[in-house]
Amino acid sequence: MDVTVVYESLFGNTRRIAEAIAAGARDAHPSVRVRLLSTSTAPADGSPGPDLLIVGGPTHALRMSTAASRHQGAQPGKPGGVTLAPESSLDGLGARQWLRALPAAKDGGGAAAFDTRLPFPLAGGAARGIAKRLRRHGYRLVAHPEEFVVNGAQGPLRPGEEARAKAWGTDLRPARGSLACAPQRERHTWSPPLAGLIVPELRHLGPAGRVESRRRPRCSPSFVGGG
Repeated sequence: MDVTVVYESLFGNTRRIAEAIAAGARDAHPSVRVRLLSTSTAPADGSPGPDLLIVGGPTHALRMSTAASRHQGAQPGKPGGVTLAPESSLDGLGARQWLRALPAAKDGGGAAAFDTRLPFPLAGGAARGIAKRLRRHGYRLVAHPEEFVVNGAQGPLRPGEEARAKAWGTDLRPARGSLACAPQRERHTWSPPLAGLIVPELRHLGPAGRVESRRRPRCSPSFVGGG
């Protein structure tokens, strides 16, 4: 079995999470080959994909980063300046561009997505966008998109997040199945000014013009063969 963890990191926080996930995968599967690669060095060509592909990146402006958001985040006009991760490449590939060039999954390829984000209810997230793109390329998601929290735009990670990432990596399996999800709604009514601040992917107009939020889907593995 082959496991590959691919990450995008601007300040090093997402790299640390990716390292912890890779360490968890190695602990769970000592005989398995586990590779850890940044999007600036990971090949996205026609070569056969891994049995399990794990992709993660930071959250910029509520979603996956863009070239513009990476340049904006690297601006030095902040107290103490900006320290970029050694592997960060402002003009290179972020997770969005890397996934665009990713070939179709080989038969039975599993995948998982993660992100780093600020600790606010409306901080958005990149993991769902990553998961959606992985599914477009034929990968079957073996876990819910996972988020890991940073306490500031440049970090640091919230205490305990690396240990949680390692445990998440330990639990991942390249199962021959996919996640069947049924979103459950939790209804709330907000005043119009607040309703406009709702994260777009969570916003839904319900009966009588009521704005509803969607809970994180509760999913269970739905295996489609192989057992």
